[in-house]
Amino acid sequence: MDMESFIAAFRAFIHRKVKGEELMRLQHHIERERVSLESKVSRIAGLLRAAKKRIVRFAELLSSQENKDAAEEKYDRVVTLIAVLDMAREGRLRAQQEANFAEIEITGTED
Repeated sequence: MDMESFIAAFRAFIHRKVKGEELMRLQHHIERERVSLESKVSRIAGLLRAAKKRIVRFAELLSSQENKDAAEEKYDRVVTLIAVLDMAREGRLRAQQEANFAEIEITGTED
């Protein structure tokens, strides 16, 4: 094998290795999001079952932990919103808002 062929083969090897590592990171990230969404849906369902009037305000769904940084808090809010939208799409809850910027009230539809 000449030097140019060796260099080309080595570059191809490195390229495949880097792509494989990127795919592994992406898969781990997607898996973390899926688990987080599933746990959030489960938590919301539990809160709706425990609510006496079966109405929960969206702000109550947001977990407030003092040790969260801004990025984690933003991620938590987004996952909560996605979980509520997903559950509404499935018919597991109803969300309503009386006016723009008013509190969002969530009502469970499951018994």
